Amino acid sequence: MSDGTSEQKGLIIHRLQASNVLRLSVVDITPDKDGIIIGGANEAGKSSVLNSVAMVLGGGKQVPEKVLREGQAKGEVKVDLGDFTVTRTWKKNDNGRLKIQPKKGKTAPTTQTMLSDLYNAVTFDPFGWSRKDGASQREDLLKVAKLELDLDLNLSDRKKAFDERTLVGRERDKIKGALALTPEVEAPKEEIEVRALVEEYQNAILSNTERQKRKDAVERAEVKAKNLLEAAKLAKLDAQRAGEAVSTAYSQLNAHADLIDTAEVSVRIDEAKAQNVLFETAKERRATEKKLEEKDGEYENLSSAIQTLDDARIHALAGAQLPLEGLGFDETGVTYEGIPFGQLAQSVRLRVSCAMAMELNRPENGGANLRVFLCRDGALLDDKNLQLLLDIAREGGYQAWIETVGEDEKCSIIMEDGRVKTSG
Repeated sequence: MSDGTSEQKGLIIHRLQASNVLRLSVVDITPDKDGIIIGGANEAGKSSVLNSVAMVLGGGKQVPEKVLREGQAKGEVKVDLGDFTVTRTWKKNDNGRLKIQPKKGKTAPTTQTMLSDLYNAVTFDPFGWSRKDGASQREDLLKVAKLELDLDLNLSDRKKAFDERTLVGRERDKIKGALALTPEVEAPKEEIEVRALVEEYQNAILSNTERQKRKDAVERAEVKAKNLLEAAKLAKLDAQRAGEAVSTAYSQLNAHADLIDTAEVSVRIDEAKAQNVLFETAKERRATEKKLEEKDGEYENLSSAIQTLDDARIHALAGAQLPLEGLGFDETGVTYEGIPFGQLAQSVRLRVSCAMAMELNRPENGGANLRVFLCRDGALLDDKNLQLLLDIAREGGYQAWIETVGEDEKCSIIMEDGRVKTSG
C-alpha cells in the first residue's frame, strides 16, 4: 500500500461510529481484535452496520441511492483504522464528503483509489469468493499461485487432445466391432485364379459339343456301312470292300467316343471359389487388425500427450504458492483434493474461500491488505462453522464482522431499532 501505509502489517477496524445512515440511528462499536458477531431481529440494523463500513471505505457503487436514515438531514460514518481514520458525511442531495485524518506521527493515504482498493479486496466477505463462478475462482487461484505455466493454453491443448482422443476411441470401438464380426480362418496364402478354370470348363463344353457332332456323324456312317454290307451280301457284290467300310466306321466311332468330364472341372471351380472366399476373409481381417493397431497407436499417443499436459500442471502446482495444500483446478474451476469446489462440504468451502480471500488481499496480489471480514451470511452457519470462521480469522490475523439472526450468548452486540441494544 502506498502513501505511508506500505509498512502496515494489515489494517483492522479499531472503532466504528455511525449516525443517521441506512437504518442506523447512533452506533459506536469498538470490536474485539479477532471479531464481532452482530445479532438482532430482522430490520434491526445488523446489515446497516456492515454496509456502513463498506460505504465509508469503498464509496462509489457501495453507496446506495438512499443513504440517510428516514427523516434525517445529515449522516456520518467514521472508521478508525489505527494509523488514520476515514470519515464520510452525507447531506440531502449530495454524494458525500470524504475526510482522511492521520493519527499523531502517522501518514495517511490521500487517494480515493486506495480506498476503492480497500473495498474491492474480496476479503470483505469470505462468502463473496465462494459465490463467484468457477472460471473467476480459477482465475483468482492462478493469480495467487503465480504459476510458471500458461494454464489457458495448457487446458486448451488438453481439451483438444482429449476431444481428438474421444473421436479416435469411437473409431477404434467401431473397428473392434468389425473385427469381432470377421472370423479367423485358414486360408491360402494367394488367391486362386478361377478364370483359367472357367476357360477350361468352357473349352471342355465346346470340345464335347464338337465330339458329339463327330460321334453322330460316325454313327450315321456306321449305319450306312452296315446297310452297304447287307446290300453287298444280297447282291453278291464285293463283300470285302463293304467289310472294310464297316471297320473304318467302327474305328472312327471309337476315336471320338470319349467326352471330357466337365463335372470334375466344375467341382474344381467351386472349390477354388470357396478358397478365395476364405482368402478374402483373411485379407479383410488382416486389414482390420492393421487399422485397429493404427488407432491403438493414435489413442496411446494422445493419451501420452494428455498425461504430459497433466504432468506439466502438477509440476507447476507443486511449485505454486497456494494458500491451502490440496487446492487445484480443472477446466471449469477450482478443486480441493480433487473435488470440485461446489461439491465440498460447507465447512471446507468456508475454509477454502477464506484462504483464497486472505491470499487475494495481500498487496503482492493486488489487494489492499485490509484484514477484515464482512460476513453477511452468518445466519447460514451453524455454531461449529461460525466458530470455524472466527478461528480462521484469528489464525490469519484477521478481524471478522459477522451478521447473524437472534440474540443468544454468542452475539457480541445486539442491534435494535438502529442502535446497540446490548453488548457482550
